Amino acid sequence: MTKKFAAFVKKLLVLAVYAVPASTINSGLDYLNKKIALMFRSNLTKALNNRYLENMTFYKMKDLDNRISDPDQRLTQDV
Repeated sequence: MTKKFAAFVKKLLVLAVYAVPASTINSGLDYLNKKIALMFRSNLTKALNNRYLENMTFYKMKDLDNRISDPDQRLTQDV
């Protein structure tokens, strides 16, 4: 009985040796994945703002020209 218990404890320790680094790496990958997604959304927002807000393009399209209905909705649908 003691031999089986010692083998069990040894295998449990081996499992812990593999599980702790694996869970740390998994958490790190999850964090980096979310960070990259946030950076992508931020860069996309900055690019769209720079493109559509320079020279008052969006405001001209919204206020001066009535041929395009809801330009803000069309912009978000395109993205």
